[in-house]
Parts: sequence; structure tokens; C-alpha cells
Amino acid sequence: MEKKKILIVEDEPIIAKDIQRTLKMIGYEVPNPVRSGKEALKMAKELNPDLVLVDIKLEGNLNGTEITDIIQNKLKIPVIYLTAYADKKTISDAKITGPFGYLIKPFDDRELHATIEMALYKSKLEKRSTVSRMKMENLHNTAFQLAVCEKEEEIYQITIKAAEGILNFSICSLSIKEGGKFVVKVSSSKLQSKSRKEFKFGEDLSDKTLSSGRTYVFGKSDELPEVIPEWDKLQSGISSPIGEFGVFQVASFEENAFNNDDVKLLALLLGHTTKALSRVQFQNELREQAIIDSLTGVYNRFFLYQALEQELKHSKRYNRPMAFLIIDVNNLKGINDKYGHQMGDKALQYVASLLVYVARESDIVVRNGGDEFLVMLPETGKEVEIVEKRVKDNLKKWNKTKSKFPFTVTFAIGSAFWERNNTQTIEEIITLADKRMYENKRNYS
Repeated sequence: MEKKKILIVEDEPIIAKDIQRTLKMIGYEVPNPVRSGKEALKMAKELNPDLVLVDIKLEGNLNGTEITDIIQNKLKIPVIYLTAYADKKTISDAKITGPFGYLIKPFDDRELHATIEMALYKSKLEKRSTVSRMKMENLHNTAFQLAVCEKEEEIYQITIKAAEGILNFSICSLSIKEGGKFVVKVSSSKLQSKSRKEFKFGEDLSDKTLSSGRTYVFGKSDELPEVIPEWDKLQSGISSPIGEFGVFQVASFEENAFNNDDVKLLALLLGHTTKALSRVQFQNELREQAIIDSLTGVYNRFFLYQALEQELKHSKRYNRPMAFLIIDVNNLKGINDKYGHQMGDKALQYVASLLVYVARESDIVVRNGGDEFLVMLPETGKEVEIVEKRVKDNLKKWNKTKSKFPFTVTFAIGSAFWERNNTQTIEEIITLADKRMYENKRNYS
């Protein structure tokens, strides 16, 4: 155990040496005593002792109470007064500085030892309280930041940054479960600067943590699960769930690096993280519901108007064409009447899947209402006819290989495209595609 360092400030050399000898015998580390306030401040800054014993009456311009005010308030080092004075004024002046002890000379060794130990213990509690208060303030600030986040990536970054402020760890990571696997979304800055490899405890522990909703704390290396060889010197760690989303894991190269307070603080932090993720995902779902057709999973007409405005600006600015396909499922009413509306709904889903399959990533497939679909094709001109043919060819292929209907799914299709020098409006181009679709439908009939 590391010895506590005690600085003696005493202008009587014999008394100072006697105290130094006594403290060394008890087991403290005691540098050479100093006699003046000026020397005391200099040594306190250089040595950063755990405790300072100060005589109230000192040589020089600075007395004991004056240097104590500086040592305790600025250097944050506890002070015990050693004095032969017990008059009201001296005690009153001493009280103002808030010392951690007050010993009146002469005192015996046991009294000195007990006073020092109590002062060190009190200082330890105050420092711990100060650190806890700062950590809680950090958490409150983090909670506010998380409450206004609009993106999941922001939530991950804020959580990691907050963890670095409230926990003393070597490395950490935040993983979210996606598609049956844990994906590391963000790692601590310490990890990123030392290695490109992601830190993560084994999948088994991550699954166990998430499924049980429990936090697992490891104090020694033989308790830790397996990690990649780069981190085989880890000694302790925590694996904690983030609601039903994923896990947050921290580790240290020191044994027993985490205590109950750390676990509680982490639980509070991850509670705010979970709420933020739930809120953002719910908001995303609402946005998606507002623009996605619930039956087919493609975009709805509301989204079409938003996308159309943006794509039109883009096309005009860069002189790019834009094409449209209008698709209408044939005989949907007859299918509903003969086979039921559930079968008709499945036919619509079937057509939507086909259109998404044929479309490019930049294309926008929309259920325009009822049995009609619209596909917007940015940066497409007369080659829309090729796309139209590809859709028809794939429909024939799907009807042969993928269809499980007791009937053949068919649809009417029409196309048209807009170019910058075209005198027609976008609305007129869509109307033209719709007209050609109806011509195709009459031919089917």
C-alpha cells in the first residue's frame, strides 16, 4: 500500500524534527519540514502531499491561517493546525479556514496519529463526494443532450463521451444487435487511437447480457470472457444492457477497477440512452408510416409529391431527364370478388415486390392509390421504354417461377419522360404516361 505523504510546516526545528520522526515510525512518508509560509506554498505545489501539518504562528509575512486558505482552497490539500494557542481569536481565525483538525501542543503520538487518520479519511470522503457530484452533473447534462438528439449515431457518440467522463476505464464499446449479430457502433477514443480493431467481449456474454437484462461485472482476468489477443491483458470489465437494443461494455487493464457506484452511474447513463433510442426509433417509425404504404411497403402518394419536387429541381439544375411508369393491376376487382380481398391484397404486394426488384436504388416506387402504382426514374429519358420492357419480361418470368396464385397476375403499363427543353409540365408528362397505360389496358381487355 502506498504511504501517505505528509508535509510539516513548523518554525521550531526541534519540534518539527520530533514530529517528523514520530510520523515516519508510524508509517507515513515525511519530507523535510519547512519553517515559513512561503516555503510551505512552494513545497505543497511541488510535492502535492496528502496532508499538511501547519503551525499557526510562522516565520515571515504569511501566517498559518493565510497559507491554509491557499493550500486547502486552491491546491485542494487538507490541513491540520498544530499550535500552542487556544485563545478565542486564534480559534476563531482558524475556524474560518475550515481545517481538517486542530491539535494543541503538547500532544501525544496517539492523538497525533488519530487526528491525521481522521483528516485523511474526511478528505477522502470529500473528494469522493466532489467527484460524485461532478459525475452526476455530467449525467444531467448528458440526459439533456440525449433528450434532443434526432439521430441514433448522435446518441451513440454522446453515450461514449459521457461514459469517459464518469468511468475510469481503458477501453469500451457500444454494440447494437442487428440481424442476429452485434454490430459495434462506436468505441472509446482511447481504443480508436490505439487500434483499428474493435473491442468486444465474446458474443455469448453479449447475448447473455441482452437477453437477461442484467449487468455483469468482472474483477479479475480469470473471470473475464475471451477477447481478441490484442486485449488479452485486460483485468476487469463491465457488460451492461442498453434496454432491448444492445450492450455497452467497458474494460480496464487494472484489477477490480469498477465498484458499485460505477455500475449505478452506468445504469443511469444507459437508462437515458435507452429512452433516447426508443424515442428516435419511434419518431422514425412515425415518419415512415407517414410516407410508406402499409399494405405493399412501397412509398405512398404523400411521399411522391415531396420527392417529385426535389427531383424536378435536381433535373432542371443539371439538365437531366426524368421518366415515369404508370402500372395498373388488371382485373383486381374480379380477383377480389372471386378469391377474396386477402388474395387481392397479395396480388398488389406481389406487383410491388416486382417493381422494387426491377427498379434501381435511385428509382422511387409508389402506390398511387387502389390498384395503381407509379415509378419515378430520375436521370432517365427515352430509355424508359427499355425499363418498361424489362418490367414486362420480369412479370412473365415471375408468373412462371414465383407465382403461387390460382390465376396469372397481369397489369397495364404506360411510360413517358420529361426533358428540360420540353414544353410540357411534369403533371402533363405523368398524365401522358397514365393515358398510355389506359391504352395498354384497353388492348388487354
